[in-house]
Amino acid sequence: SLPNINSQTVFTNSIIEAVDRITIVQKAVISVEKKKSKDVSPVANIDEERLAAILDEIDDPVLKETLTKLGRGVLSKATKR
Repeated sequence: SLPNINSQTVFTNSIIEAVDRITIVQKAVISVEKKKSKDVSPVANIDEERLAAILDEIDDPVLKETLTKLGRGVLSKATKR
């Protein structure tokens, strides 16, 4: 008599055969040159004062410097439009 083969057994065997055929090839890593950031154009004094007033309450010097750079970048792009 024929063995009882169900669809799950066939599927499992197909997966095992497919995995057996997989080969992993390791190649050299290609380094990507990091883009240099563009210099930010100067921000108007009134915008600089407004930015300083907004960030005045921030105590963390690293956070304050980071937000100042971000604010200058945003304001310089807004004035270019």
